[in-house]
Amino acid sequence: MKTLIIVDVQKDFYSPSGSLYVKEGEKVVKEIEKLILKDTSINQVIFTTDWHTPEDHSFKKNGGTWPIHCVQHSEGASLPQELISACMYRGFNSIDGSYYNGEDVEVDKFFISNTYDVFTKGDVPGVEEYGAFVNYSESEVDDDIVLLTGESDDSCAYLNVRNDIIVCGLAGDYCVKETANNILRILKDQIEDTGKLMMFLPGIKSIDKGVALKDWMEKKGVKEYEP
Repeated sequence: MKTLIIVDVQKDFYSPSGSLYVKEGEKVVKEIEKLILKDTSINQVIFTTDWHTPEDHSFKKNGGTWPIHCVQHSEGASLPQELISACMYRGFNSIDGSYYNGEDVEVDKFFISNTYDVFTKGDVPGVEEYGAFVNYSESEVDDDIVLLTGESDDSCAYLNVRNDIIVCGLAGDYCVKETANNILRILKDQIEDTGKLMMFLPGIKSIDKGVALKDWMEKKGVKEYEP
């Protein structure tokens, strides 16, 4: 089976009206929606989201590089309803909802099958967290499961490392590439065989038109996912 990781497909990035619009970013929404609906080998979806505070040091007004974007609970930080609806149409449970209360739950491969989750990052004002999943730990319940965490303690997600991992999202030369690099490190850290990491290129747009991501894929031997 496969896990689909959708990196930062948020209104400030995919919408032409967004504050940090990635050119043609709106096209990835339809491509990813079609993938979720048609590829029944995908049994887990993890969304990553930029989740900045107004004080974030990456903002130009605070001395950083970027315009204000994806501020917590703002419209610009929102996910496309089409993608959430596609997960629900597939019958996936929200692992952040009533399905999971965070207490006394034995997390195993069966628990996280047919679920979708949202992993927030970039919520530490002094840290530029492009890639999600900078940290992880192995589960004490199931050897196939790792607990993914970030720079803060406010977000986590569970990943079955035996699944093939498909990555897509925005922008390819920043958060997508760095998230994929973190996943690749996690897979290679495992002693026994793990799933493959692949990139769903129709679901990725880059600021540099894909140059940096293509170069990274060639260097790391990461292939395109073609369902």
